Amino acid sequence: MLPPSLRDEILRITYGEIIGKIKFFKDMKDSDFLWKILPILRSIKLEKNEVQYWKGDTSDELYFIQQGTIKLYSEQSVPFIKYTSGDMFGDSDALLDLPRDGKAVAVTIVTLKSLHVKQFEQLFFNSQDTCLQMIV
Repeated sequence: MLPPSLRDEILRITYGEIIGKIKFFKDMKDSDFLWKILPILRSIKLEKNEVQYWKGDTSDELYFIQQGTIKLYSEQSVPFIKYTSGDMFGDSDALLDLPRDGKAVAVTIVTLKSLHVKQFEQLFFNSQDTCLQMIV
């Protein structure tokens, strides 16, 4: 087993770009949790005006914006919230197992990291306090 300081340094070298750009990970003090979540995140790249999801789609992923801007639109196509680099979105629909309540559109070129709900549930089972920080 590596000493904690060396383990933390390896974590920062391996995942430093993600940790540095996404607020949730930047604020996270639990390096064991970071070692569990960061390797399972899936990368998604969206072009400007590309739709990530539509109203009514299955909500099975939470998203972290590494770079760019996403706008959420109501069913009347009215923008109601904007998320930018460092933000997390899509969590409430996904965790409550509700269909998406609007569409998510890339305002700029966007780089996302996504976490499937099933993976979140497995993490939650092992790290309840840390996962609660994520959704509160």
